[in-house]
Amino acid sequence: MHEVQFWTGNTRVDIGLVTHWPGAFWLAIPVVAALVLFRLYRTRRREIVTGSLLLWRRIAAQQPKSRPKRVLVDLSLLLQIAALVALIAALTGPALALNRARGRGLFLVLDNGPTARARSADGQPLWKHIQAKAEDILRRLQPDDTVFVARTSPTPQILTPGGARPSAALDRLSALQPALSGPSAEQTWLFAADSARNLGKNSALALAVISLREAPAPSAGGDQWLCVAPSKEAIENVGIVDFGALPAAHGGKAEVQVLVRLRNFSSRPVEGTVRLEALGSGGAAPLEQPCRLGAHADEAVVFSVPRDPPRPLRIAWVRADGKSDALPEDDAIVAAPRPLAAPRVRFHAPVPALEKLYSVALNATFVGVEDSGPTDLEVYAGSVPERLPENARGILLLAPESGYGMFFDVGGKTLEWPNVQRDEDDPLTKGIVDKTGSIFPVPKACEILATGDYKPLLKDAVTQRVIVARLPEGKQRFGLVLAFVPGAGFPPERMLEPELAAILVRAALEAARTGEPYQVQRAAVLEMQSGEPLPLDWRPGADSAASGAGVLDGNASAVGLPVGQQSGRQDVEWAALQPLERGRTLDLGPWLIVTALLLAGAELWLVERRKASQRHNM
Repeated sequence: MHEVQFWTGNTRVDIGLVTHWPGAFWLAIPVVAALVLFRLYRTRRREIVTGSLLLWRRIAAQQPKSRPKRVLVDLSLLLQIAALVALIAALTGPALALNRARGRGLFLVLDNGPTARARSADGQPLWKHIQAKAEDILRRLQPDDTVFVARTSPTPQILTPGGARPSAALDRLSALQPALSGPSAEQTWLFAADSARNLGKNSALALAVISLREAPAPSAGGDQWLCVAPSKEAIENVGIVDFGALPAAHGGKAEVQVLVRLRNFSSRPVEGTVRLEALGSGGAAPLEQPCRLGAHADEAVVFSVPRDPPRPLRIAWVRADGKSDALPEDDAIVAAPRPLAAPRVRFHAPVPALEKLYSVALNATFVGVEDSGPTDLEVYAGSVPERLPENARGILLLAPESGYGMFFDVGGKTLEWPNVQRDEDDPLTKGIVDKTGSIFPVPKACEILATGDYKPLLKDAVTQRVIVARLPEGKQRFGLVLAFVPGAGFPPERMLEPELAAILVRAALEAARTGEPYQVQRAAVLEMQSGEPLPLDWRPGADSAASGAGVLDGNASAVGLPVGQQSGRQDVEWAALQPLERGRTLDLGPWLIVTALLLAGAELWLVERRKASQRHNM
């Protein structure tokens, strides 16, 4: 690249010529040589007009020496050479680069994640601290500086990819709002560093990230991460972080058990009430349960609601003192009902308690042993099939007497009243917590040896023998093994324990590939659908009943601010703002092609004019 510099006032302008394929210039030598040889071969004799043929007869008789040929260098040859050279120059991809070094460059990243959405004690969003710092930085810039503004939530996005003046950046900043979802501090820093490097290219583009969170690490972010969290601001928040619903049977009636999990993100205990309201129920009284949350503690609340008719549910947390949390959006959710397909179950041995549970809770269809149709769940009690039927989606083995393939082995011992405790987290055991003594009582269980390929779900606390295990059938089939027969050893009229009933119902639903009777859309999903943060006045309400709505994200609800003096800077290092080069490239290829065509046209016009002049002289 050949470059020329000159100054106009305080602005330096660099003009450079860039070629992408400079090797094409070597074509000029053979092309010009071929044109000269062709011109030498086609050299024309001069025409002489005489009034008698006597002169030609004398010349023919003398046989004079032929004059050596020479290249006639005229305007026509020069035009041809110039046209060919222009075409060859166009093949090199020439471009004129204009770089103007004027003003300074700054990449300003605003962390508008869930922490910025939280409210202070006066009810104002903490987002105002980020806005105030950004406005202060933009007002201190010079009018000819260039600012690239970016947000982090709900997804990282550069709002001014071409750069903007500080005044225009202020206008864009006023329209920005905090979101209820967003990336972590580490992901935010990676986005900021990569974007600043790509936008700056060869220029020194300064970077500043304004956030209410600490820098992700001392070596990452460092003096480019501005933490503007108020040092004395107390943030208290209780949020609904999980929701679940499961069909159940109670007193011979079909119900839905609704589980709501709350978490206290503050350092002080909080008391309040969890309220469940069926929307469109004609004024039915809502259900309420008191709840006390210790500091940084979780609490699960379970409701039972009628399954029919299915209605949207609104579940809300209300503090006993009537105060608002720092994040009111996560104090309520709306759950939308969804249709459940009745699973097809085939029992190869009678299990009265399980049959009653599936009939009442799931309205299951029981398929006879002689029926060869497809099923969702094959239930075996005291036996193990040689292989699972091809048209079955899942298998449930109860107190098997032998091993099933290569998955597990059964010993000859039995466990008398094992102390059943939870072993691993799994969708089948979701919401089940250890009680005093045992999750649910089991009179007798067989011994499942730890020699197979299975996932333990529940164990005996004393012998560590597996009580409930999931078979690794993969996504194609569902497999579950129970070391006992549900309901065996108890009176027939006794209902199964809620924890055991929940596992068995979830097993049938998973085998049938159906979901829970209620669904809730997370705030992250709602924001991803629109690509924009939810409005500040958004609350889950009746308008969300069709699809459900809620925050349900512990990361979003954990809006605590950093404690103590921050290690990061509180202001921009203005010495880091360097002049920003603005490059502009002008492609010269099309102009050279047009020039070649004009030169070729001029050469043709010159030849035709010469011919016309000779005809006129004759």
